[in-house]
Amino acid sequence: MSFKNTLHIAAHDSPFRLVVEPWADEFTISGGEEFTLVAIHPTVVPTFTVTVCRASDLMVYVNESGATYEFWRGETREFHITVPIPDFPLNTGDSNFWESPEDNEDWNNA
Repeated sequence: MSFKNTLHIAAHDSPFRLVVEPWADEFTISGGEEFTLVAIHPTVVPTFTVTVCRASDLMVYVNESGATYEFWRGETREFHITVPIPDFPLNTGDSNFWESPEDNEDWNNA
């Protein structure tokens, strides 16, 4: 069994670029076109965060580790990512997320 959540978006009159994060997948959406993102997760209902970056860019984040997604243009599934979001961060302490494992005391003591 898997859990799904859908996000429907329509471009009324102007084209824009859709970026799906954290994969950085890009899609061009034409004016008048509709599309659907379907987030899929094995254990929880996945969620989205949507950000308008510039007049012609829309970023959609799929939030849960372990999730994948499908991109539907109309009734056609155009793309399906098979690589799930990894678990981040690797540590749960207050240390800097971007530090290397060698510099991370929690990592070295695991």
